[in-house]
Amino acid sequence: MPNEHAVTLRFGEEKVTTTTKFRALGQKGVTPDARVFYYAQAGATALTANTLVQAKVGIGANLNQTPSTAVGDWDSTEGNIPLGSVSIGVAWDTGKSSGEYTDGYMTVETTPGSGMYRIESDPDAGNSATATVIRLHPDDTVAVAALTTVSKLAFTNNPYASVIVVPATIQTGLVVGAVPTTIVAGSYFWLQTAGPAALRYNDLVAAVVGEEVLGGVGATGGDVVGSPKSTNTAASVDAGATATGVAALASRPRIGYALEGIPGDGDLLKVMLTIRG
Repeated sequence: MPNEHAVTLRFGEEKVTTTTKFRALGQKGVTPDARVFYYAQAGATALTANTLVQAKVGIGANLNQTPSTAVGDWDSTEGNIPLGSVSIGVAWDTGKSSGEYTDGYMTVETTPGSGMYRIESDPDAGNSATATVIRLHPDDTVAVAALTTVSKLAFTNNPYASVIVVPATIQTGLVVGAVPTTIVAGSYFWLQTAGPAALRYNDLVAAVVGEEVLGGVGATGGDVVGSPKSTNTAASVDAGATATGVAALASRPRIGYALEGIPGDGDLLKVMLTIRG
């Protein structure tokens, strides 16, 4: 059944924010009119209403880690982390903060072992000299094969953890949704991904009713723009745009479709979001 794992949000509940975490990051919520939201946390900077946000930049050095033999469920007799384990000791290549991977994912990239696992908690800070324990969700324990020091583990942040406004010039992470209200730094909130939404807009490329809307680049971070035409020549682009501007938008994410009339630059564009259903 559709939305069987979603919680129902009352109208207006999508604008409630808290400083305490009440749900797992990434929990899906749906309002009675079928707008879709995901439970998220703001990063260290406050988020402005009606802007697009992206996932935080992950720690690239932690995409190839080794199980630790000193902590967690390592079995010194067997020389592995046995099937069914939830406490995974990790010898880190670089520093990480406490909670960095809470609600995130561990992927076994090199055998023995395989698969992606949900992380329930990550309580301790670690660095290249300090192995720490990652705790998997109790329903998602080590499967397929026991893990050894030959296994390579990659760690990925939850995409809804510490989200930031999409930068004005260079997108540095996955665009994950639209902010429905002003969010205080570090707070928890519902991030919209599908259905009617209002978004800040700049007219680098004019939006046209019914046509695609993109995560924008321009003077202000978090804005959206219209869809660039396929031919990057000055004669074929929309009014106000340049060939350079269209080229810059070529790889920007398609986030939805324009719902109504075109606002002036700096006003809110109504968009049917299609980021994630």
